[in-house]
Amino acid sequence: MTVHDKSAVLQLGNLPDPTDPGENPSINAEMADDTGYGDYYGFSEFSEWFFPDGKQKIEFKKLNEGERARFQKATSKSLKMSRSNDEASLAIDQATDRHELIKASVTGWFLVQKRGEQDGSITIVPLSFSKGSPNAALEQWLVKANPKLIDDLHAAIIKANPFMQADVTVEMIDEEIEKLQKQRAEIVERDAGKSSS
Repeated sequence: MTVHDKSAVLQLGNLPDPTDPGENPSINAEMADDTGYGDYYGFSEFSEWFFPDGKQKIEFKKLNEGERARFQKATSKSLKMSRSNDEASLAIDQATDRHELIKASVTGWFLVQKRGEQDGSITIVPLSFSKGSPNAALEQWLVKANPKLIDDLHAAIIKANPFMQADVTVEMIDEEIEKLQKQRAEIVERDAGKSSS
């Protein structure tokens, strides 16, 4: 931007701070009304995903731009080209993508573990939440959990983050529907075989 009037630069440099009530009472009076103003600085929206028992849950947040950038950097792929045979390769690690998204999004949980006692009784122990290191609770749960639970949580987080769906095409959805229909047919056939035996 080229500025020809130096006084305009001085004026811009000395704009009142709208958050300081003493700086500009007329702007602050308008802002105190708070009608029609959106808050676009900072972003935090949280959701809950419940385990099948309906009692235990994981809390996660929609990613803001900084978190999205860190996630994308952690999961970026490099394209390798071979000059000798004009081939290209792209390594895709779905597990890393899935785990990185979950680690970036999950903020807490109510999760319990059942422990058998020597007298045969069962004690329910709440698990404390931690993340950010290989031995943290979230990272350990990701390694030990039922893959179906991980897939369901991952799907909920993707649904909450519309940018994750930007690359989805109708063809991709149709392929997924076809896979699910085949899987359904196999399960119906399997169950029919069980009932006849």
